[in-house]
Amino acid sequence: MKYPDIRSVFFIACFTGLIAGMINNGAFAAPHSQADTMFKEADSADISQNYKDAQAKYLALIKTIKQTDPKNPLILRAQVRLARIYILQKQFDSAEPIFVTIVHTDPKATTIDPELMIDLDDLSDEYINLGSDPHYGYESLKHCAYLRQYINPSHPHLPEIDRLLAQTCCRFGSKKEAIEWMTKGIDVEKHFSLQRQGLLLVDQNYLASIYLALENYASAEKLLKEAIDNGDKRARGTAIVAHLHTTLGEVYTKTKRYDEADKEYKTSLSALHLQNKIDQALKSATVQAMQINDQLRRKNKKNRHLTVP
Repeated sequence: MKYPDIRSVFFIACFTGLIAGMINNGAFAAPHSQADTMFKEADSADISQNYKDAQAKYLALIKTIKQTDPKNPLILRAQVRLARIYILQKQFDSAEPIFVTIVHTDPKATTIDPELMIDLDDLSDEYINLGSDPHYGYESLKHCAYLRQYINPSHPHLPEIDRLLAQTCCRFGSKKEAIEWMTKGIDVEKHFSLQRQGLLLVDQNYLASIYLALENYASAEKLLKEAIDNGDKRARGTAIVAHLHTTLGEVYTKTKRYDEADKEYKTSLSALHLQNKIDQALKSATVQAMQINDQLRRKNKKNRHLTVP
């Protein structure tokens, strides 16, 4: 039997070890471009919350790479991150030109670099955090909505921001604008999975309450009946369905349909008593609504009796 030359075995072993070491050390990895290096440095400062340094590095990257490689996707990522830093520091006006650039960029750009989607979501979150600002709050919430719409017209968190915008509008008395925002959010929620249908019912009840405040009783009634029908199929006996019945009862009270209102209030209370933990606030509101409904019914009967010749 002929054995291999010991020198050949030794050479192969050494060569194999050398190659393995070079692989582990990244010798065969693709070389980092100037944009990669600059982005990594800016990212490091960003993660360390050294925002002044990160801001300078992102700006330098944008300026430099635009000249050498204007189509590099890292330019847009750097812009998005720079805008987030501005908003984080409540520099809304500084972020505005970048925001305009983003929403006018072809949405297909988000498919080139999956990380861009995460950066855009992070930026939208910072706009929410600025939502309580007395000067820029409302516009910040709108910017968040536009960004999420840009990312995905069916963004799972789009109804959340639409709801915040509607609530803000209601606080400032702009109920008609609030209806527009709530309608947008509800249109998205209608396509949610069954597990998330509860959010749809909550928002339909809130929208109905806005209609009620505007004395648009026909729209409120139509919406509530649709919501109750949906709730009875998927969430019968739950607290939110009870709330829908209470709100519908209020619509009937306002339109002098007192017997129908009474039926809705009783249905609501029956559903509430099935809960392990009763919503005492809703129970109290429903009982009070029943009492008001009964008073108005008796008053209406008395007035009719007095007007009979």
